[in-house]
Amino acid sequence: MVCEVQRRFLLKNDDFIKILKEEKIIYSKDKIRVFFTRISPFCDVKYKKINKNYYRFSLYKLHDILDKKNHKLSKKEFKQQSKKLIGSVIKKTRISFEINSARFLLYKFKNNLQDLVILKVVFPTFEKAKQFNLPHFFKSYKEISDDENFYSKNLALYGDFSKIFDSARCIKILDKQEDISLHFPNQIQSFEAGKILLFVLLKRLKNDRLNFLQKLNFESFEQFFASLRQICIFFELFSTLFEKSIQNKLQDYILNLEKQICNDKICKFELEKYIFILSDEKINDIFLDMDFILKNDCSFYQGEKNQILKSLVAFKLRKELVFLKKKIVKSQTNHEEELERIKFLLCYFATMFEEKSIEKLKNYFEHNHLEQISYDENAVKQIEKSIKKLKIYS
Repeated sequence: MVCEVQRRFLLKNDDFIKILKEEKIIYSKDKIRVFFTRISPFCDVKYKKINKNYYRFSLYKLHDILDKKNHKLSKKEFKQQSKKLIGSVIKKTRISFEINSARFLLYKFKNNLQDLVILKVVFPTFEKAKQFNLPHFFKSYKEISDDENFYSKNLALYGDFSKIFDSARCIKILDKQEDISLHFPNQIQSFEAGKILLFVLLKRLKNDRLNFLQKLNFESFEQFFASLRQICIFFELFSTLFEKSIQNKLQDYILNLEKQICNDKICKFELEKYIFILSDEKINDIFLDMDFILKNDCSFYQGEKNQILKSLVAFKLRKELVFLKKKIVKSQTNHEEELERIKFLLCYFATMFEEKSIEKLKNYFEHNHLEQISYDENAVKQIEKSIKKLKIYS
């Protein structure tokens, strides 16, 4: 089997056909459609339509051993398999040409990847690959040969990784808005998204605190406590989002505040006590610290590992669902914490997933009480479906 030596580049969108004609380079064009029906650490299965031809490609992985297989399909078989697709369909145009024994494959993507252009260059030897420089007419580029984010399966699952998200800019915009509904893009990184979500939760908490200090009643206090609890859950789930000392400082303060005003049903509502606690100027100081950190675009505040948010959320949601399922099956009733975290993840991140099972699960938890979930077989089925789907991303 002949091994291809490749280098890949991210290009700025341009009229490449016009450029090739001006350079008098002969080229060919193909219309390509790709989708995956299986993505796992051990096996990927994808289907590809190239013009009017249909193919199935499978890649089996075991340690350093790779086994690639492909065969031709009928149009009917291709359509049948498309019903099982995972993630999004990738549509692209391939422009092929050769320069000095190197084969150039330029991919211009469509739909949700419409701004993405990837150039793959195939060489006969490693030596030629090392010596290669891009032709002068490719003016703006970035090498992505070692970046797996731009592999087809990750583009299908997460989208265009060439897009850069400025969380500081987003936060400035959100700071001026009142009614905020968050819809995170699939490819956003965890640190950027985490800062945005925490800012929104903090803004809500500050408003609820002022509302309580103005109205001084039980209902406004309950709303403040609910908002505070949301930030506590945030820190439980994203425990390494910020630099360690900063994370500990913010997390400890929020958790200590929760302990002080714990809204336990056994405790009586002590108005004067809560007015005293929530009037403390120290709260303003910590809010100012958090605001400064969240509005600053310095990487100094970032935690140890920044990763794709969708992958991180899938892992955490799947983990909580596995624990919840075990407790339901064993007829255990102490699953309030799992439910809290699951509802939080579904509330803010369900829109990232196209799987119907995730949306159904969100609706189920929104409309059913704790007692119903404890003994509902339908809940177990919904959870099992979601666990299976989330495994693809995590």
